[in-house]
Amino acid sequence: RAEAARRQMASDIERRREEHNRMQDAVGALRVACRVRPLSSSEKASKTEAVVDIAHGDGVEHAITVMHVGAGDKEAKPRTFEFTHVYGPDSKQEDVFADTSPLMTSVLDGYNVCIFAYGQSGTGKTHTMEGHDGDPGLSPRAMSKLAEETLAPP
Repeated sequence: RAEAARRQMASDIERRREEHNRMQDAVGALRVACRVRPLSSSEKASKTEAVVDIAHGDGVEHAITVMHVGAGDKEAKPRTFEFTHVYGPDSKQEDVFADTSPLMTSVLDGYNVCIFAYGQSGTGKTHTMEGHDGDPGLSPRAMSKLAEETLAPP
């Protein structure tokens, strides 16, 4: 009886693994997200205008338009960039992790996963990846999730 339960549990775990990774494959192997940071207090104080506009579509943002990208007095045309997902200035660390959390299951299933932040200095890479006390970023949340999943009873 115990052996039958173990076999059933192993079968259920394998079925869950296959279904999870089938869903991840459907989303795509490469996902590119953009997190738009809010204006800083000094930018707000100097009445700086936001130069990024988030395109709203089906309830999930997938594009940004960058305004005023010219050098000096020369004003360039706005440019639009598309992403798998766009996180607005009001997004929380939990929001970003909620979308990356399923990748931790893929790691435990033996898949290679890479999550990194790229951008100009002062754009929020460290905030997104590391966070701070009381509001951890992706790295500490990912490590906690991996530890939690690894230590959880089968």
